[in-house]
Amino acid sequence: EIYHPANDENTQNELKKIAFDKKLIITGGSDYHGHYSKNKIPICGIDIPDQIYNNLYQYLTNVVI
Repeated sequence: EIYHPANDENTQNELKKIAFDKKLIITGGSDYHGHYSKNKIPICGIDIPDQIYNNLYQYLTNVVI
C-alpha cells in the first residue's frame, strides 16, 4: 500500500522505487476499518491515481486461476 494516509510524498516515492525494483504491484487505500476504528480514517479518505486501478485490472484479468 504505497498510497496510504500514513505515507507522505517522500515515503511514497521511496516505496514506488522499491516496488519497481522488485516488480511488485502498487496498491493503496484509506485503511478504512469501519465507524468504530481508533484512527477515524474515513472511507475513500485518500486519492489513488487512476493508473493504479488500471494496472490492477490488467493484472487481475491476465491471471490464470
